[in-house]
Amino acid sequence: MEPIRRIELLRDWRSLINMVLPILRKYGIECYVFGSVVTGRITGSSDIDILLVIESEDPLDIKVRIIEEIEDRFGELAYLFDIKVVNARDRDKPPYTWFLRGAVRIF
Repeated sequence: MEPIRRIELLRDWRSLINMVLPILRKYGIECYVFGSVVTGRITGSSDIDILLVIESEDPLDIKVRIIEEIEDRFGELAYLFDIKVVNARDRDKPPYTWFLRGAVRIF
């Protein structure tokens, strides 16, 4: 995707989050967006950084499922998302505490 097009899409990151929200809600108990889209420092290489808190013991399996569902449903738009998945018990440990500074809670 061309950097200019990427920036245009990311400026409306809330709409993009709303598109994938049903998928995220299916797996997560909390969801946060952090990084350049939240701070307004979007560049041609930016993405939407998501931290999804889950109850499951296998964050990697959940992450793979989410990415596959987003790719199947939205094609190349899936590459606008960088999803990090964490167990609820690890949410308040580094590096996740760093991700949550200045983050926007989605649910």
